[in-house]
Amino acid sequence: MLVLLVTACGGAKNSKYTTLPESGWRNYETVVLSLDSTEVAGDYSLFLLLRTTASRSVPFREISLEVETIWNQSASEKDTLSCVFVDDDGQDAGTGVSYDSYCMPLGTCHLQQGDSGVVRVRHLMRRSPLTGIRDIGVELVKND
Repeated sequence: MLVLLVTACGGAKNSKYTTLPESGWRNYETVVLSLDSTEVAGDYSLFLLLRTTASRSVPFREISLEVETIWNQSASEKDTLSCVFVDDDGQDAGTGVSYDSYCMPLGTCHLQQGDSGVVRVRHLMRRSPLTGIRDIGVELVKND
């Protein structure tokens, strides 16, 4: 079960990124991000991360994403997320200097030592390829 969080990204030991092609991200292409096995059992928070640059602006205020999370090659969970790039006041919703970063909580889970996971992401936009996104990543943070 996924529970949305109101925490910020940062401080994770387990994070992975992949860089998208300059030509853009096609709507039939799924980005697959593997999470290494956990060293310590406990409760973890999972975040989806997107990075853009000023030279590769996203042509939308927000995009829709389908995210599938699989732990230990067992049953998967799918969810649809919105990533907001520009808020209602016209301000950039990201953080950063040379890159704008966007962090979306995927939920929490209890993991045992040695558990590993896979996160699959694809965009649900009609425009293909979708340009402006430089990197997609995931971050797994152990909760205190």
